Amino acid sequence: MALDYDQLMATKVVDLPLSYDDSEAILYALSVGMGRDPLDLKELPYVYEQGEAFKTVPTLATVLVPDLFPPGLGWDFNHTLDPFDAGFVVILISVWKQVSVNFIFFLSGLQGIPNSVMEAARLDCRSDGKRFWTITFPLLAPTTFFLIVINITYAFFETFGIIDTTTRGAPAGSTTTLVYKVFQDGFLGADLGGSSAQSVVLMLMVLALTVMQFRFIERKIHY
Repeated sequence: MALDYDQLMATKVVDLPLSYDDSEAILYALSVGMGRDPLDLKELPYVYEQGEAFKTVPTLATVLVPDLFPPGLGWDFNHTLDPFDAGFVVILISVWKQVSVNFIFFLSGLQGIPNSVMEAARLDCRSDGKRFWTITFPLLAPTTFFLIVINITYAFFETFGIIDTTTRGAPAGSTTTLVYKVFQDGFLGADLGGSSAQSVVLMLMVLALTVMQFRFIERKIHY
């Protein structure tokens, strides 16, 4: 909840070692943020120590931020208790980790397109968007297919380290992937049989997805 004027008058959150002029400036900023008369905040007590003036005021963010935004606005983020927030953290870190890899491969693919082809495309099609989707992107199909395969493999296996570092499968197993469950059951739960069976299922799932990609997607790609 936001601090009102009466709460501010009774609050002593932090002692700031400031001069008299600095204290006056902070009090003026607080009063403007709360829509109060600056003279009203003069009632806040001074504490003198070794001839220097110390003004007892709340932290600026504690007072100003809640009053500047209406109640209910914002995101009550808690990745340790909220399954959505935990999943968001894992996805965000995983995607961020792969952005640079995908960028480098796509950049290499763009540099591999012959200049003569791009010059002819500029003459035949003046629309940048249409030229990209009809000429450039189809020529990037081999790179795109390769990245689809490695990104799906990455999602199945290499997110283990991110999950183990950030959430450890919590809350309530909402961020537990199959590869992390294999680890939990085998190494933490000492269920080696169940863990081995799950690892075989995981291998078959990835193998089936890879075969489907090569069977149905690769045939549409021209190298």
